[in-house]
Amino acid sequence: AMSRSRFMDAKTRSALAEAALAYAKEHGWAGVRIDQLAQLAGRPVADFHPAAPSDAWDAIEEQFDRELANASLPDAPEARERLFELCMRRFEAMEPHRAALAAIQRDEFLARGWAIAASLRTAHWILGLAGLADGAFGALRTGPMAALLMRARLAWEKDTEGDFARTLVSLDRDLRRAEEAQQDLDRLSAWLRGQSPRRPDGQAQDGA
Repeated sequence: AMSRSRFMDAKTRSALAEAALAYAKEHGWAGVRIDQLAQLAGRPVADFHPAAPSDAWDAIEEQFDRELANASLPDAPEARERLFELCMRRFEAMEPHRAALAAIQRDEFLARGWAIAASLRTAHWILGLAGLADGAFGALRTGPMAALLMRARLAWEKDTEGDFARTLVSLDRDLRRAEEAQQDLDRLSAWLRGQSPRRPDGQAQDGA
C-alpha cells in the first residue's frame, strides 16, 4: 500500500524523515508517536497528517534517494561504473544515520519488509539516473537491481562505521554478474534480430 506520507509535500516529508532519524538515534523506535516526531521537527502535529510513525520509513528512504542526484550525475562510458557510483552514493547518504537505521531495524519487526519494498523504487531511480530504465530490457532490470541493492544493504549493515569494505565487494561482484547477464541478453537480441523474416529488399518484415 502507498505510504500515507505521500500526501505530504516534499519539505514536510523531509522534515518527517529528519525527525524520525534523530528520534531513533536517541531513543530507539519502540513506542514512538507521531506527536513526538512533530515536536522534534518543530511543527504542529497536523502538518504530518495523515501519517503514522511507520510512514516515516518511506520518507527516510526517499530522502536517501534524492541525495543521489545532489551532485553531478556520473558520465562514465561503462554502465557498470555509473551504477556502481550511484549505488555507493546511496550508502554514503545512509552512513551518517547508521545508528538510527540500526535502532529502527532492531525495534520494528516490519523494517526489513519496508526496506525491501523501498528497494524497488530505489532501483528504478538509480537505473533512470544511469540511463538504463528505458529500452527493450529496462523494465526487466528493476527486480534484479533491487535484489542487488538489498544484498549490498545487508553487507553494509555488517560493515563497521565509515568502512564500506563489505559493501564495495558486494556491489562490485553483483554488478559484474549483471553486466555479464546483460551481454548475454544483447547477444540473444542480436541473434533474434538476425533470425527475423526478411522481405525481398532485405529489410525485416513488419511486426518482426
